[in-house]
Amino acid sequence: MEDGDSTAGLEASRNATSLDPDLAEGWWTLGECDRRLGRIPEAIASLRRAVAARPHDWRSHHYLALCLLAADKDAGVISSEAIQALREAVHINPDDAEAWQQLAICLGKLGRQEEARQAVDLAITVAPENSDAWAIRSIVFWQAEGTSDAVRSCLKRSLALDARNPRALQLLSMMGIHDLDS
Repeated sequence: MEDGDSTAGLEASRNATSLDPDLAEGWWTLGECDRRLGRIPEAIASLRRAVAARPHDWRSHHYLALCLLAADKDAGVISSEAIQALREAVHINPDDAEAWQQLAICLGKLGRQEEARQAVDLAITVAPENSDAWAIRSIVFWQAEGTSDAVRSCLKRSLALDARNPRALQLLSMMGIHDLDS
């Protein structure tokens, strides 16, 4: 899986879980391989097994949340289970900037702007040079305030870190901004 071969990772994970059905690493690796192969229902089942096997492993919760969000996207919803899995991942590992970012996106989509802002601020605290975190922060501000100086400032920071950040560029396009200084 680490080398980009999800099919081989899937087979190795199946072997590992058959040898030790309580091996959390085997279950979350199996789930992540299934997710990467687009097999979301199978991935969710495996990741739930990983969480049950080792409830204090942040990776199990993190990967479960990603799978649930993929299923939610297809259904056009955000499940409370996905939010809870993200919250558990960051509770166990507060340095998981990606989980903080995903939590901020979800909370923002649910209209919970203050919670979204807190989550993205924690993502930035953990990874201040992460262009995507700054882009997400600009989106959270935009959802709450519309076009503002705070949105522009976060977009500038995001694009200074990565001039091709797709989230930042999409927001610029949505807002119709061609010059962040005006």
